[in-house]
Amino acid sequence: MGENQSGSHDLSSMNPRFLENPSTTDDAMPRDNDINANSIKRRAHLGGANGHDREGSEPVDPGALSRALQGVERAARSRERTPVGSPSRKRQRIYGDRFIPNRDGRDLQASFSLIPDNNSPATPSKAKKRTPHGELHFQRNEEANRTFSNLLQSEIFHHTVPQPTPPTLSPDPVFPSSSHSTTIHDPSRARTPPSNLSSSVLAPASLTPSTPHKNIFTYMSPQHHRNGSAHLTPSRTPQSRHGPNMDPHSDLYSVSPINYDSQRLLLSPKKQPRAVSKVPFKVLDAPDLADDFYLNLVDWGSSNILGVGLGPCVFMWNSASGKVTKLCDLQDDTVTSVSWIQRGSHIAIGTDKGLVQIWDAERCRRLRTMTGHSARAGALAWNDHILTSGSRDRLILHRDVRQPEQWLRKLAGHKQEVCGLRWNGEDGQLASGGNDNKLMVWDKLNATPLYKFSDHTAAVKAIAWSPHQHHLLASGGGTADRRIKFWNTSTGTCINEIDTGSQVCNLAWSKNSNEIVSHTYRVLYLAMSPDGQTVVTGAGDETLRFWKCFNRRQRDGVLWSGDHLFEGTVGTLEMLRSKGKQVVFVTNNSTKSRADYKQKLGSMGIPASANEVFGSAYSAAIYISRILSLPPTQDTVFVIGESGIETELDSESVPHIGGTDPAYNRPITPADYTAIASSDALDPSVGVVLVGLDYHVNYLKLAYALAYLRRGAKFLATNMDSTLPSAGSLFPGAGSISAPLVAMMDGQQPTALGKPSQAMMDAIEGKFQFDRAKACMVGDRLDTDIKFGLEGGLGGTLCVLTGVTRSEEDWEGEGKDVAPMAWVRELGDLRGG
Repeated sequence: MGENQSGSHDLSSMNPRFLENPSTTDDAMPRDNDINANSIKRRAHLGGANGHDREGSEPVDPGALSRALQGVERAARSRERTPVGSPSRKRQRIYGDRFIPNRDGRDLQASFSLIPDNNSPATPSKAKKRTPHGELHFQRNEEANRTFSNLLQSEIFHHTVPQPTPPTLSPDPVFPSSSHSTTIHDPSRARTPPSNLSSSVLAPASLTPSTPHKNIFTYMSPQHHRNGSAHLTPSRTPQSRHGPNMDPHSDLYSVSPINYDSQRLLLSPKKQPRAVSKVPFKVLDAPDLADDFYLNLVDWGSSNILGVGLGPCVFMWNSASGKVTKLCDLQDDTVTSVSWIQRGSHIAIGTDKGLVQIWDAERCRRLRTMTGHSARAGALAWNDHILTSGSRDRLILHRDVRQPEQWLRKLAGHKQEVCGLRWNGEDGQLASGGNDNKLMVWDKLNATPLYKFSDHTAAVKAIAWSPHQHHLLASGGGTADRRIKFWNTSTGTCINEIDTGSQVCNLAWSKNSNEIVSHTYRVLYLAMSPDGQTVVTGAGDETLRFWKCFNRRQRDGVLWSGDHLFEGTVGTLEMLRSKGKQVVFVTNNSTKSRADYKQKLGSMGIPASANEVFGSAYSAAIYISRILSLPPTQDTVFVIGESGIETELDSESVPHIGGTDPAYNRPITPADYTAIASSDALDPSVGVVLVGLDYHVNYLKLAYALAYLRRGAKFLATNMDSTLPSAGSLFPGAGSISAPLVAMMDGQQPTALGKPSQAMMDAIEGKFQFDRAKACMVGDRLDTDIKFGLEGGLGGTLCVLTGVTRSEEDWEGEGKDVAPMAWVRELGDLRGG
């Protein structure tokens, strides 16, 4: 497999194939007719009533000629100053009663900044100004056009001003979104989310004519005065008939020439555009890559191998070595979809005959063929050992690849071909899109959809779950729709939408930042590399193009970050176990149960059992059931937290209320105030308030918790972590959820049952019966992990620099009282030497 001179590879025949970009030339600009002295002279010598030459005519008057020349020069200068277009045969655009010019292609700086900074008269330059190029320049012009349009709309219509920034995409109150969308596109089709423009782009106030739209004073006619006395002096200020205007943002008190909404638009924080290269850094030839919107023929696996379906064959391209391998050749069938399992070397292939095959990519061996569809299987999605397929026969089939049955569950919700499928492994939800313009969300393996969304007006193929925020789903519609919609699947509501101006065939969330990738034109296939830095696209031109879109991930964990397993993690754990070391996974994350963490570890390729996991939710359940001596009449726990706490309390047979109960996930009402204050709404059996990380914490939950605490309930917390790392940044942790209750209880601190609490250390020691002097605590946080090991008297503490702690400076120097006994850059370094 060699690289040809254009830097492209052929995925099938491996013959060199050169790719050329057609050169483009600027169209010649039409020129105005020149007016010179000779033409003036000829006109000056023309006379007669009919315009014919007359012999013996009188000589021309020099004064008249001079005046004629001056008049022509003034007309020429007027044409130079007037920004009109070249002569054209096109019919002039007819405007209505309000002249709103079309600014497409205009340079706002040149059109509106008519007076230089030094207030000196501007001299028109005859030299043609070179238009600056570049993606950032184009995006800034787009933002300037959008801002000017919004400002003009605000000034004319006043109450219809668009908001300068879109609403947050976060469905969770503790995970705000601060990202912008990134697009791979042609510059001529770029569409950047609206941002803001500095006031320097606007015309100076003195040059902008305006019509007053409000009265400064209000006059009353004699017939409207109650006592009949007439006077012409202003008697009241505006709105005095309804009382004084106390709004400080009212235009009445503004000294700005524009209204308050326009000022807010211009002064709001500006979102800086980010440049994305318009030129791919690598191009691969892909002959027979189908030009079909409904297929899914490109996928990038966790082992850094790209799988591509070309006609009846599937080829694999190794990103590290550049080697191309033919996986299979279907003799009498065609590949319609490919999908890699999340972890491992297995790849699923859908065919035109409705078959689904599973192959071992390392050995190039087919493992099994599954039936069930009567038409092509164009969509595939993995969720651990569950493989889901969608077909033109309108059915979705769940298959457990461990079982001999052909399929486990059949879903019949779509009325036309299913062309998009995506699993959200964290929340156990499946999203499906079809040619019936429907987007559906299914909960786990249920046969009835949780939500049916009919907002799109074209086929829904592009589906992507956010890896950074729970229950955040993005979907895109086809040619007649062109929109990307963002959904909160915990409430079933649409959060935001963006009109891309183009058919949306694919979407992909960045793994390294809270951004999403879309495209313009007909880019049919899109996949992202395992490290989250590179995006590959495929289209009907039978090429695969590679784009550098994102920076390297900022790590934020010990074993993994997001869905990216740190290199060397599995090998290090295997090395420790081979030496007879017992491994226990201790976590402060109370949103997951031990069973959830076992599944998470397995999906990341880490073999573990539920008994090797010890979380703060399980620690709290053990403490309540086995250590606290609660009377039978007060043994119920009021929970502020997620399902992980509820699962562990159930495992210890501890009754509980609150938590994920929908009755508490709503705004408080006046009736709630009365019922809580009178204790009518309180459960008399509640003797414990347990607070953990809650993605849906609200005022109603805090009100109930406060009422129970004031009645004498015990105050417990899964942990006191003030923040948690995610997506390369810090977000509120479980400690921030209990902090309001601490303040309301006059500083009363809860009993913490996670790291660094020694109650958790005692529970771990009691379960695993280990020698503390021969144990080592490994973690990334000094205030929890390392402190947990030091205060617990463990024989060693090891800090890894892939999470909150980034360098030795975090524990060295004055005032630093927590320091590890040793540190490594990442856990995989333990295998060295």
